[in-house]
Amino acid sequence: MPTKEEQYAKFKDQGNAHVAKQQYREALRCYDKCITLNREMVPAHLNSALCHLKLENYKRAIGCVEEVLKLEPSNIKALYRRAAANKELKEIPRSCERFEIRCRKGPG
Repeated sequence: MPTKEEQYAKFKDQGNAHVAKQQYREALRCYDKCITLNREMVPAHLNSALCHLKLENYKRAIGCVEEVLKLEPSNIKALYRRAAANKELKEIPRSCERFEIRCRKGPG
């Protein structure tokens, strides 16, 4: 029986293959399985956020990146994806403010 780590890697690879084919809904199903296996693995949340952005599910994308930012408050990809989602939701001032503050603080 495969370990959780092996299962996670398998689902992540499958999700990445779907993203490469622009099959974002299928990719989300794979990344959801990754998150079920390990909620603290940042890549699955980031990849889910990317899929939600591509599907124009901006609030869901923000939810995904908020999970990343709980684990890694200065994660640039998460900050960028949150800013992109906020831009689409017309939350530009808040988006820019949060991104600038986090970037000024730096890592940690």
